[in-house]
Amino acid sequence: MRRCLIVGGSAAGMRAAADLVAGGYDGSVTVVDADPHAPYDRTVLSTGVLTGVREAEDAVLDVPNGVELLRGIRAHQLDTVNRTVRTDVGDLSYTELILATGGVASLPDAWRGMEGVFTVRSLDDVRALKEAVGAASRVAVVGGGVLGMEIATSLVDLGSRVEVIEAADLPLGRVLPAELGRLLRDRAASHGVTLTCGVSVESMDRAAGVSQLTLSDGRLVTADVVVVALGNRPATGWLAGSGLTIEDGVVCDERLRAGAPGVWAAGDLARVRDGGAGSTRSEHWTRAGEHGAYVARSILLSEDGPEFSALSYVWTDVLGTRIQVLGTLAAARHVLVRNVADDDQLAVLAATPDGAVSGAAVLGWQRLALAVRRQLTQGVSLDELLGSLPPHRLNESSMSDA
Repeated sequence: MRRCLIVGGSAAGMRAAADLVAGGYDGSVTVVDADPHAPYDRTVLSTGVLTGVREAEDAVLDVPNGVELLRGIRAHQLDTVNRTVRTDVGDLSYTELILATGGVASLPDAWRGMEGVFTVRSLDDVRALKEAVGAASRVAVVGGGVLGMEIATSLVDLGSRVEVIEAADLPLGRVLPAELGRLLRDRAASHGVTLTCGVSVESMDRAAGVSQLTLSDGRLVTADVVVVALGNRPATGWLAGSGLTIEDGVVCDERLRAGAPGVWAAGDLARVRDGGAGSTRSEHWTRAGEHGAYVARSILLSEDGPEFSALSYVWTDVLGTRIQVLGTLAAARHVLVRNVADDDQLAVLAATPDGAVSGAAVLGWQRLALAVRRQLTQGVSLDELLGSLPPHRLNESSMSDA
């Protein structure tokens, strides 16, 4: 009898499980997850669950009938020859295996186990952080990416005094173009966030319940609570000796195959070759779900379909603004456009040398984000897209050659 074993109750793993059952998979589907809690949507941990606007139960993902869920069970070793995974409850066999263990929070070794230092990756992490912060807590958030800025926004809402320390010159530098990064930086103070960019944390000490961070510019930051938001590292330790290629994730081909018969990788764990010499790894929820759906479809069809392809899409809510990034911004031309009716709604549009829209970074302008998402797959020109918008202003000085 066939058995699809999914290691990891992540967004990718649970989407794959749901689609396999819905698609009539002719075997059993088992999900093994190290987290003792029911699988949940991690994207709401740093926002709604942290602030208390949403209960933890609201984040729970559906486990379809027909899926066996083994909670609080760790995977320790993969044997691709005998098609087994060694776990806390013994060896589990598979005919198909989906690796979806996601990542673990990056944390400098010197800070591990230090009192007053927190990460936000799991439900237990959020509960511990909520218990530690008070209405007047001084909080230092190390890292000004998507997660760091979400945490800062939430903690300000809880009444904490928050300083974000970001090594790059601008916040959200990995996802936003500089034009919008500067705007977000300038908005931070009005939303109660002290944003310190262009410096890193050289060292941290803690005494009498207070942490003191020494920055690379010599300044000292004092905090009751320190939250580290420096991204994730793939949870691949248990795959040592498996024969799979591990390079900041599980290296897989354009169809998410991990290099052993019947094995796929999906979500944060997957480092996908792009058809050339490069590869990419995504830590975003939307891409994880798309990976899970693609792998499930491949298993159901029992044949090679088209290579994985999906529009890149990242979104977050920070500093009172919905931010959406679609497609690719690595284009020949950037144009900054503002909505005349609402000066807080603006975007950077990216176009190829032949004038086709390739991507956009959008702040607060939902109509534009929807238009870009709809039209990116149609190869429309930048001029056509601009012509479909309500009255707007172009900042000609922001046009540049990449």
